[in-house]
This record gives sequence, structure tokens and C-alpha cells, in this order.
Amino acid sequence: MSAMSPERHAFPVSVRWSLLALFILVLLLAGCGERGEDSVETPAAQADAESGGPIPTFIPQLEVPLVDLVLSQENVLVEPAPLRAGFPFTVTALIHNNLTVPAEDIPVMVLITAQQEQIGYTSYAELITITVPASQSLQLDLPVDWNFAGGEHRLWLQVNRLPDAWQDRART
Repeated sequence: MSAMSPERHAFPVSVRWSLLALFILVLLLAGCGERGEDSVETPAAQADAESGGPIPTFIPQLEVPLVDLVLSQENVLVEPAPLRAGFPFTVTALIHNNLTVPAEDIPVMVLITAQQEQIGYTSYAELITITVPASQSLQLDLPVDWNFAGGEHRLWLQVNRLPDAWQDRART
């Protein structure tokens, strides 16, 4: 038998080129670091590995409206005095805005509970929103027509706008 003719090979030409490309790819990957990139870590990658957590690169700033409202115990009044069980009364509060911009859509919560609640007792809760003009005070008059039983009661009045609870009114 004579030597193999040049036309006969163990693999066709297309398979040889594919195997050669695969071999070059394996060599390139073997020369890279453990993450498939250069073995030198960037400072951010080093800090990330040390802290064990992600490093924030962008923190969006929400446009939370600023409010600086003052409500003091001296400026809260309950009338008529003396209160009588089962009769309506009015809670009046003076709320002052210390900023030069109006405080808009501010929630005001009023909660009245008994000092010692009995079975069947229902607390009074009211939530309204107000707008306090810039650098001015607003007198809030809240009529309460609730059939309270006699005895001691607690009154909570809260004017607040927490930045974490604020949500933009625009549709998303």
C-alpha cells in the first residue's frame, strides 16, 4: 500500500478549523483570572469582597416635600368644659408652619381612647389632611360627636408627614 494520498485526512477541513478555534479559546480562558477577567481586582471589587455586600453606586434622591410643623400641648384645647359623657365637643389645635413654603396635604390624626377600656368600648379615630400656609399658623377645629362613656380618656393628636411614608400623587 502506498502512502496516504493528500486528499484523504482523518477529519474534514471544516472540523479541523472548528477544533483549532476551540483550542485557541481554551488557551485564552486559561490565561484569564478566576472570574473570567484579568486577575487584578479593581478597588471597588476589593471593597465588595471585604464587606461581603454590594456597593451602592447610585442612590436616587426623591423629592420629598420638606415640612417643619409645630404642634404643642399648650395649643390644644377641648371645649366645652367641663366635658360630659355622651355630649359632643370640639378639639381645637393651633399648628404652625416654620418654613417659607406651604405644607400641603399633611395628615392629621386624632385618636381618643378610654383610660380603662371596657367590653364593647370603641375608640374614636379621625384622619384628615390639611394645608398650612407658609410661615403661618392654622387653627384646626375638629368637632367630635361620639357617644363616650364617663371616666378618663386619652387624646392623641398627631401632625406628621414622614419621608418614608410619603408617596407622590402622580400616577406611575
